Amino acid sequence: MHHNDSPINFAGHVGGDDFVVVTTPELIDNVCNFVIESFNKRIVDFYDEDDRSKGYIISRDRKGNITKVSMLTVFLGVVVNKSLSLKHIGQVSQLGADLKAQAKAVEGSNFVKKEF
Repeated sequence: MHHNDSPINFAGHVGGDDFVVVTTPELIDNVCNFVIESFNKRIVDFYDEDDRSKGYIISRDRKGNITKVSMLTVFLGVVVNKSLSLKHIGQVSQLGADLKAQAKAVEGSNFVKKEF
């Protein structure tokens, strides 16, 4: 994958709805903004016109209760490793998951970045 002629070193699927991208620190903001803009532009195609105008769908939750479900968003947790001595990829995955949880606290697609 290339964005503005800048290569992403690695992109992969961690599991479920989690993915990983490995790149250089100077590309992080561009990569995150590209992912968010691309996601937001394309996700609307999965909703009909009425749902798009409302900004949500009516669905049933796991217990069968009728509920409003917001349109899908994307959240990114960005780990910038400057001084950590990591021994396992799971360490990065956990740090990213914690940051992604912070990103979810804000409405709409976004990313949270932290240097370690």
